[in-house]
Amino acid sequence: AIGISLLKKSGIEVRLISERSCSKQTLSSLKLDCKMEVSVSDKLAVVDEWRKEMGLCWKEVAYLGNEVSDEECLKRVGLSSAPADACSTAQKAVGYICKCNGGRGAIREFAEHIFLLMEKVNNSCQK
Repeated sequence: AIGISLLKKSGIEVRLISERSCSKQTLSSLKLDCKMEVSVSDKLAVVDEWRKEMGLCWKEVAYLGNEVSDEECLKRVGLSSAPADACSTAQKAVGYICKCNGGRGAIREFAEHIFLLMEKVNNSCQK
């Protein structure tokens, strides 16, 4: 929840997607206040719909995934990551593998990675 909160405070839109059906209740209980879709069989289609809705190109989308069902999204986005304990398929598809496991700080670590990259871009534009 901390990583999501940090991203949102920085003005970054956070959306959650899961193939599991029980996740919506669990995520709502954390009071994350994010748009979410659960019981999703085609994650790429949902992310593509969200991307278009937000007026983003694929390079402007970041995605953290840990399952085989995340592979196509991870390959398509501009910034991709997987927790340390993600399946090998997900890990092979990403640009950044977190040191933390899922549920043990991976989202916060990915948020910090995003902030670091944003800082580097901002610093290079100022020179």
